[in-house]
Amino acid sequence: MSFGYTKPRQVFTDEQENQLATYLQHAASIYFGLSPREVRMLAYECAKPFNLLMPVFSAFLKRHPQLAIHFPEATSLSQASALNKSNVSVFFGKLGEVMGRNKFDCTRIWNVDETAITTVVQPNKVVASTGTK
Repeated sequence: MSFGYTKPRQVFTDEQENQLATYLQHAASIYFGLSPREVRMLAYECAKPFNLLMPVFSAFLKRHPQLAIHFPEATSLSQASALNKSNVSVFFGKLGEVMGRNKFDCTRIWNVDETAITTVVQPNKVVASTGTK
């Protein structure tokens, strides 16, 4: 029998858990966040070859407060990958060329959107760094 506070069942070493937490943060930062279910599957696949007891996910999140479960913002992959410094510079460079060649002012520029054509699917929850979107 044990009395008092006992540490939640921890399957991996602290170093292994920190590596997993770092991987989850990196995956979320490159728009490939793993859902809680996928994290449990990954932990299971890591524990299986070593015949370790299966990990408890909620205790893992409590031990790593830098991680949280988020609803990511719905963004298409093309939007996420296209918004970078070089692409934006190219766009405004071409816009300047067209405006100079055709001699029109900014009141003649219109924003047109492909309304009712959705290319973005509402994503599932993901494990990511606390405080990020």
